[in-house]
Amino acid sequence: TLKKFLNKFDTRGQEDGIVDQDEFLGFCVMLSATIKEDIYFEHALRTLFDFRF
Repeated sequence: TLKKFLNKFDTRGQEDGIVDQDEFLGFCVMLSATIKEDIYFEHALRTLFDFRF
């Protein structure tokens, strides 16, 4: 299950189970495009990944 989740981040057809910086930033760009307010985007990141800014 974890590998399937990590493969969702993979780009360029590379399903290696590793999320590199470019893949993660691409995910953030796509996510932020769907959220109108920065505060909600920040909340989404904090909730999804337990980020501490």
